[in-house]
Amino acid sequence: MHSPSDDQPFADLLTRARVSTSCCGMADGSGSPPAAWTLGPLLRPKACDLVLVEVIELGYAFGDGQLEVQGKDGVTATQPLEVGAVFVGALGDREADDEWTAELPAGFDGKNPTMDLAAGCGLISAVQRNHVDQPPTRVRVLGAVHSGGVPATTRPARMVRPDPDPSSTVILFVADKMNAGKSTAILACTRALAAAGHVVAVGKVTGTTRRRSMVSMVEAGARVAQSFCDFGYASTKNMAKDDLDRVLDCMVAGLSAEAAGGYVLLELADGFDQAETKAVLGQLAKHPIDKVALCLSGIGDPAHSKERFQAFCEAHRPPDYISGSITAQPDHLRALQGVPSAGAIPTFDAMNANPRELGRLLTTAAPHAD
Repeated sequence: MHSPSDDQPFADLLTRARVSTSCCGMADGSGSPPAAWTLGPLLRPKACDLVLVEVIELGYAFGDGQLEVQGKDGVTATQPLEVGAVFVGALGDREADDEWTAELPAGFDGKNPTMDLAAGCGLISAVQRNHVDQPPTRVRVLGAVHSGGVPATTRPARMVRPDPDPSSTVILFVADKMNAGKSTAILACTRALAAAGHVVAVGKVTGTTRRRSMVSMVEAGARVAQSFCDFGYASTKNMAKDDLDRVLDCMVAGLSAEAAGGYVLLELADGFDQAETKAVLGQLAKHPIDKVALCLSGIGDPAHSKERFQAFCEAHRPPDYISGSITAQPDHLRALQGVPSAGAIPTFDAMNANPRELGRLLTTAAPHAD
């Protein structure tokens, strides 16, 4: 089989391929590859570069067996993950303690190397540490996507920082680990605040692209939902700290302007010990973060929740709210209440919270300080 650099034998596949959401909105209005895209030779792999790939072996399917792709007019759609499916994905790293750690190799192995589907958004990488009982889905890289004769990349040339609205209240949601209930808590808070007549804007600062989660925030009542993907990054794993800080700065500024005196709810993916999450938390003093909601997983021995709470407070600051899966674990809550500083912090069960009471809690406890 020839390389795409040899007269581009896969060019027709590129025109018919779907563009995954890892490509950060780079499809045309129909969700297809732009006409200006061509296939070029495979060079040194770099995060954010685009590649055309073909699924050659099915593996772990991220829960629903669907690949997240860009639909018409920017709408998020899905297509089945099946052998022979061809799509455009972005290269990048990923860290997920309930799935795997994936990192790009230093170079490609051969003209059409095999790699892994690292996330359901179409992120392409090489799994290094696998925490699930299935291998990843394997893909064959058919070529590098070029635009204007150079490798196409989602990485932005610059980031635009709108004028922020200092009257907006910014609440940051962080957890001790993945799947601790952050998204559930943000959804509940979005519904509660929107039902009370407040404008809500939601942002995801770190993690791996999943556009459907942003759509769910809008469906819950958010005026706008934004993620790092909107700034040109399919994943924030191993992202330069300066770039990560710029994303946070621009996101907070833009969403506060969108909320216009309302509420901005920000999510940090993964646990607070994860490198990129820790980097953002270390810069909180630079940004107008008004409140912090700590979502605890409630996993393991009850004493573990107490230890994780204390670790967060010592490394950063006491949270303004406690939520997460721990609210369904009475033993863990009792252990946490044994910490003097935790007893005075409001706790809410996002799964069962009364929207009116939750809205009142968010708008009256620890009021926004000008």
